[in-house]
Amino acid sequence: MEKSIFKYKIDPKHVDFTGRMSVSSMFDLILGAAGDDAHSRGFGVETLAKNNYGWVLSRICFELDYQPKKYSDFTLYTWISDYNRLASTRNFQLVDASGQEFGRAVSQWCMLDFNTRMPADMNAMAQAHEGNMVDAPSPCERPRRLAAVEGELVAQHRVVYSDIDFNLHMNTMRYIDIIFDSMPIEVPEKMEALRDSGVDRVSINPQTMNDAVLKNIGRSHTAEDIRAAYDTVRSVGGMAVNMDLIAGLPG
Repeated sequence: MEKSIFKYKIDPKHVDFTGRMSVSSMFDLILGAAGDDAHSRGFGVETLAKNNYGWVLSRICFELDYQPKKYSDFTLYTWISDYNRLASTRNFQLVDASGQEFGRAVSQWCMLDFNTRMPADMNAMAQAHEGNMVDAPSPCERPRRLAAVEGELVAQHRVVYSDIDFNLHMNTMRYIDIIFDSMPIEVPEKMEALRDSGVDRVSINPQTMNDAVLKNIGRSHTAEDIRAAYDTVRSVGGMAVNMDLIAGLPG
């Protein structure tokens, strides 16, 4: 069995104010491809609905090197690599017009029994899976349960009509938009302006990634701050990033 292929052109409706595809729109196309592929193989939502079942996205790990520009073309590859009693693993690979991979994802889906609102045994789909799995590795790390984290309240959201999907769950794209809405809007705006002005390289100077040493040498930033800065630059794309580290610092 071969990977399924979907080709897209990024329309204006898919981009944000920087002229690049928003992350939620990217997720929308990825999940749409998953649904279209399942339908073409005979186990789409309309088939499961006959037994009052439905597909639900359980977890996803998504890596995006950069957000492609408006009107650019890209190809999406998707395939199912394996399944167990509780979940089916679907993979995605995003490739631009030059053949360069710029994104990848691994998702896990469960089959929901709408009568009980509980996951159904995936072995009921064994025949469909066995004929449609692709012998290819997942393109990135698989999603896993996250450990508890200490955080602070930065925003609250009241659930509204447009949040709820046909499975009576909060829509995945709404979660993503809410997360991005809680971030300072100046970050992508300033990075986009830098690139458009001709900047093609960003230098980050953390000195060290050890928080104890950073404190000892009087630096106010943390290792997590450096990781966040690096991820921000990489998410914009089009710029090389180098990091300067110092060996032999005290502490």
